[in-house]
Amino acid sequence: MAAVPDEFIDEAALLGPKERIRKRYRDWVDAGFTGLTVGANQDEAVRFMAELAGLNQRA
Repeated sequence: MAAVPDEFIDEAALLGPKERIRKRYRDWVDAGFTGLTVGANQDEAVRFMAELAGLNQRA
């Protein structure tokens, strides 16, 4: 783990508070990304990502 820079993880993952994730997700969409893998141990996190992706109207 020590060999992987924090910046690399930050560029490849959506981590942090909801507002930061929301902004970074929108940045990714604006950049043209077309896929996302969601891995979480919390149902709330999965629901939040579904909302961001437009699969739930509450985003």
